Amino acid sequence: MTNRVTGCPRLAARGSRASGFTLIEVFFALAILATTLFAYMQMTNDNVRKVRHARENYLIGLLLQMKMADVLAEKFPDQGTRSGDFADEGYPDYAWEATVTQAMLGEISFRDLREVTVRVMWGEGEPKTEISMVAYVLDRKFP
Repeated sequence: MTNRVTGCPRLAARGSRASGFTLIEVFFALAILATTLFAYMQMTNDNVRKVRHARENYLIGLLLQMKMADVLAEKFPDQGTRSGDFADEGYPDYAWEATVTQAMLGEISFRDLREVTVRVMWGEGEPKTEISMVAYVLDRKFP
């Protein structure tokens, strides 16, 4: 027996029943859709987290370089430690510390060479997360 309109024997076997999806087919399609949407949401959430982390790392690097440039702007900085935060720049949750010491190589000290260490700290609690940068400055009066 074949269907009068299409000539297809499978459609004729269904008889006069209306064509459409069965309930199990609909549930199966919804399960696939839900799984796909869940995976997409997880992927989007992960990407947002990574972008936030990259933006924070970029900001920390800029703050560190900015403070190092401030310290190195003094031609031959005085020895000692200074500290503060970046509230004036709009980042009060980030603190800095700059330490200038006479450069040492083992037991040998160099009076015309200074070691400048700048640290940027952030985060809650103790110990705070930190990153540091070290530079060496030679006294320009050195022959």
